[in-house]
Amino acid sequence: MISVIVPVYNTAAFVEKALTSILIQSYQQIEVVISDDGSKDTSARLVEDYILCDERSSIIHKHNAGLSSARETGFSLSKDEYVIFIDSDDYIDNNMLECLLAALNKYKADLSICGYYQENSVKILQHYLPYHDASKIEGRASIIKLYIEPLIGYSNSGISIPGFLWIRLLRRSLIQSSFFASERIYYLEDHVFDLLYADKISCIAIVNKPLYHYCVNQCSLTNTYRVNQWKMLLNLYSFYQDYIAKRNFNTCQDRLLNYLSGVFFASVDNAVNSGSYKSFLNDIKVILSSHEMKDVWLASRRCQISLMQNFTLSCCKIHCYWLIYWVRKWRLLSKKF
Repeated sequence: MISVIVPVYNTAAFVEKALTSILIQSYQQIEVVISDDGSKDTSARLVEDYILCDERSSIIHKHNAGLSSARETGFSLSKDEYVIFIDSDDYIDNNMLECLLAALNKYKADLSICGYYQENSVKILQHYLPYHDASKIEGRASIIKLYIEPLIGYSNSGISIPGFLWIRLLRRSLIQSSFFASERIYYLEDHVFDLLYADKISCIAIVNKPLYHYCVNQCSLTNTYRVNQWKMLLNLYSFYQDYIAKRNFNTCQDRLLNYLSGVFFASVDNAVNSGSYKSFLNDIKVILSSHEMKDVWLASRRCQISLMQNFTLSCCKIHCYWLIYWVRKWRLLSKKF
């Protein structure tokens, strides 16, 4: 059986669609554990009414502590051999669980992973895994090269893969509570879970077609201004450094630099979204005063960066912050239309 863990927080407009897609799965041997993280809207009541007649489903109410906490609580109350985490503002194809479980069992794997759709009200993008016709990754050397290293960062000469927890079917016996890193400490906290879980596995089953529908919710964590985002991204950078050092992965330095370069520019855009030039200026000065900036400058010389990114760094060098603010603000606004 499969335990489907669904963390819920203020997703009343989406949660019924998410649950419907789970409950009508072609594979029916499931339990659905909904972990309500102290929702302030009608999400919890909607869920209770919706699952009333389905004995496979249950809901737990808890004080708000974040996405990872809700996932961990749901996991601790579930019981089945296999586990998957589905976000409550997304939905899944009706054969997703069947496909992932069949692949996992076929190859006696410890993890199965699939592609996904990224969609909003006007378009849908398909995302495939970078493994082409491969159906499995087997052996520690291959897992390190083709799965672990690509999770750490982009490489000009290698593949990269998404870290999203919700496209992965996992074995309960390999999951530990320490894997559930808080998104209030780490930005992209799924990568911490993925990498710690990857230490335990010897085979990965690949289902290289989109089965999960990631719906771009403008109110979600990934689409709102995040206070201390730069700090949380640096926390992940430190985790990566420690993870690599303890395992003697000596081929990840370019990936680390690419990661740091990318999160610098993402943090600049996050600062632009802070609401005013004054708050942007406060954020950008914090970023530029970080000792990790020496690695950002190094990355800009060693990694491929765009003209816009080069423009941003050049403006930083001459302290022309107002120009960064207005150019990147215009760029972010233009992307929304």
